[in-house]
Amino acid sequence: MMATLLTNSGWHGSIPAMDKSDDFLTRIEDDLQALTVRDDDLAGQEEAIRQERGGLRLRIADLSRLRDGYREYMGMHAITQVESAPMDTPPARGTIADMAYALIQQRGGRMRVADILVELTQLGKLKGSHGEYGTVFRTLARSPRFVKLGPGEFGLAPLSKALASVPPRPS
Repeated sequence: MMATLLTNSGWHGSIPAMDKSDDFLTRIEDDLQALTVRDDDLAGQEEAIRQERGGLRLRIADLSRLRDGYREYMGMHAITQVESAPMDTPPARGTIADMAYALIQQRGGRMRVADILVELTQLGKLKGSHGEYGTVFRTLARSPRFVKLGPGEFGLAPLSKALASVPPRPS
């Protein structure tokens, strides 16, 4: 059995071929064809992904502008722009309210919610995910230990107000 060989340079020649070689070449041709088809499929998917990513980037930019406008309107700092001072004794345990109380106390009696959020995230109490600003804000707003001083800012309530809300100990 003879097979004809044709190279890129146009050389023709006859070489003896064995049945195993024919199977090998057939498998290579099949694999090459399958890979070429898959490559074409991926090229089409790549274009679709490129278009989808472009749409996502536009949506991200729109939402970022909306978020920044809202923060500016509410007087909130962007979380990434907030710098925090190191704490002498970080309250690494407790509720959000307990830890926020200690932070506000150490920072002079008033703090912005965004600053508290950064501190609690650095301490590992929060994950820094979307929506945690609202969690911290609501926690402070509902607790009698805190007083709202302005947009996005809380201070410590006078001691008499905080003590009045504590239920009496059972005798």
